[in-house]
Amino acid sequence: MRGLNLSDGDLALIHDYGATRLVRLSDPSRLAPEILREFTLVENPEALAFRIFYTPFTTPASVSPPDKAGYYLIALFGPLDPTVIFSLQAAGVRVLGTASPFGLLVKGDTTAIGNALKLCTTRGFRVVRDIFPLPIETRLSSILLRMALGEPIDLTKSNIVHTSDGKPIVRIFPFKDGAESITLGFISSYLTAAPPELSMGYSDAYVGRPEA
Repeated sequence: MRGLNLSDGDLALIHDYGATRLVRLSDPSRLAPEILREFTLVENPEALAFRIFYTPFTTPASVSPPDKAGYYLIALFGPLDPTVIFSLQAAGVRVLGTASPFGLLVKGDTTAIGNALKLCTTRGFRVVRDIFPLPIETRLSSILLRMALGEPIDLTKSNIVHTSDGKPIVRIFPFKDGAESITLGFISSYLTAAPPELSMGYSDAYVGRPEA
């Protein structure tokens, strides 16, 4: 990269993506316009969003693995490289989806997540910048979350299909983590299958109960 001096801290190489590289510039204003045009700005790297969850964050000096297995959001070093997916899977982490702008929804236990936290980019930076337990607000629709938190909701004034006594009809969408049948079996121990006239033909429709 002409016009840049690695020795004086102008630029740090973070990761190689084949013919392109992720770099951090300490002061882009120092670059001549014709050089700066060779770079594409990576937007909003200090935040993580998934469904209605959003959090800004600053990369901590170190990250510890969680003390139990579960679903987690991990913030990555930058734009996703497919080789990172393979490395995470090899570490024992199940990758279930993506988060914005540079993150993943994963499932793993303490050992697997601990292995993932040791992964480095091609230039020696941590692949996983931070990790967050999957928040409850990402697992329920906004109106069901409000009901679960005890807010009285008049379903007759909403577009939620409901029973005559005011219970919502809900659908369950298990994560594609290999345990879908176990999840639905667990849900069935708490909720009753929706009657045919309210299920709209879905086998995963249930009569919701706020206490469940």
